[in-house]
Amino acid sequence: MTDDLQHLMRLAWSSKAALAITPLQDLLNLGSEARMNVPGSASGNWTWRCSEAMLSAPAFHLLRELTDSSKRIAPRRTLTNEMAEARS
Repeated sequence: MTDDLQHLMRLAWSSKAALAITPLQDLLNLGSEARMNVPGSASGNWTWRCSEAMLSAPAFHLLRELTDSSKRIAPRRTLTNEMAEARS
């Protein structure tokens, strides 16, 4: 992952926005071969797929660190709490 991407991710994760999102292809530092679609092209779009092996990449350590440090991990909710909220 490039330093520029890490910087942009840190900025996004440190924002007050409710969500912070980065494309998986960017997180994994994939090139144009992993592009989802090409605007204006009617064919060949939406063929890229993420493999299971890609999901064990070291880039996810940075994602976890950013998520922890920005306190974007919600506290675990119990099923009992969710059921009680649904009733009220």
